[in-house]
Amino acid sequence: MLARSRSTPPGLCWEYQALCYALSQEQITPSQGRAIVREALDECLFPLVNSSKLEITWKEIENDLLDPSLQIGLSSEEIRQSLKNVYGLYHQLQQMGLSYVFPEMAPLVKSAHLQQRFASESSLNLTAFMDGQNTIWDLVIITKQPLTVVSRLLHYLVQQEEIKLESVLDLPIVDIRNYDPLTPAAKKISANYQPLIACIDDSPTVGKILEEYLQSSGYRLVYIQNPLLGIVTLSENKPDLIFIDLVMPDTNGYNLCQFLRNSEAFRDVPIIIMTSQDGVINRTRAKLVGAKDFLGKPFTQEEILKMIHKYVNFDPPPEKALPSS
Repeated sequence: MLARSRSTPPGLCWEYQALCYALSQEQITPSQGRAIVREALDECLFPLVNSSKLEITWKEIENDLLDPSLQIGLSSEEIRQSLKNVYGLYHQLQQMGLSYVFPEMAPLVKSAHLQQRFASESSLNLTAFMDGQNTIWDLVIITKQPLTVVSRLLHYLVQQEEIKLESVLDLPIVDIRNYDPLTPAAKKISANYQPLIACIDDSPTVGKILEEYLQSSGYRLVYIQNPLLGIVTLSENKPDLIFIDLVMPDTNGYNLCQFLRNSEAFRDVPIIIMTSQDGVINRTRAKLVGAKDFLGKPFTQEEILKMIHKYVNFDPPPEKALPSS
C-alpha cells in the first residue's frame, strides 16, 4: 500500500512531492488524494490495454519509507480493479468505432466557425480548451462527462473536419536523485552559467522588483506565486538559492521550507525566509525549519545581492553603463 511519506523516498517524482505537500497543508483530503491517484492510474494504464505483450508485476515499497497515516495510495486489489475497468472502457470504445480517439491526444480547432457554433449551442465554450495542449482526458475533467461521451463528440467533429487530434509531448520526468547536473566545480568553469534564483511569493510586485534587481546583475529568476505548483517548478528548474515569503494565502514560509528540507533534492539548497515581520522569534523559527537566513521587507537591491553573494559562488559581470542621451 502506498502512503504519504514524511520525507520523499529516493526516486519518487515531483508529482508525488506536490501531492504530499497539498496533503501536509490540508489543501486536499486523503480521500481526494486517493481520487487523484486513481485518475492518474487510469490515464497511465489506458495506452497499455491494447498491447498484446502486456505483462504486469507488482512491486512492494518498503514500509520504513512510508508514513502509515493519511494514506493516498492504492492497494494491489484496487489497481487490479482499475485495470479491469480500463479494459472494459477500451472495449466499449472499440465497439463504438472510437478506438482511434486516443484519450492522451489533444484536439486542435481547424475551423474558424466552430468557436461561434459552440458559443451559441453551449454555455461551456469547449473550443477554448481545444488548443492542441489539453488532452481528451483534460476535456473529460472539464466537462465532467464520461470518456465515451467526449470521444463521440470529438469523433463527429473530426469527421466534419472541424478539429484534428494531435499528439502531446509529456512533461519531462524529474528524477530527484539526480538533482544537480552540474557539480559546484563544473559551475565555476562553465563560462555561460548564470545562477538561478527562485522566489516563492504571492505578490507580483515582489516578482517584478526581483526580476529588475537580479537580471541586471547577471542572475536568472524563476518567480512562483502558487506554492503548490512551486514544488513542480522548483524540481524542474533546480535553483541555486530560494527566497520564500513568510505569509501566503494557503500556507506559510515555515511549512514550505520544512517540506523542502525533507526532500533530498532541496536538502542543501540555501533557503531565505522573507517577511516584514522581522523579529527574534521569527528568525529563530526560520532557523529551526532549516532556513539559512532571514531577509526583512522591504529590501533594497544591495541587500538582495549581498544575501545571494553570501550563499552563491558567482562573479557577476560588470554592470553595463546606461546609454547617454
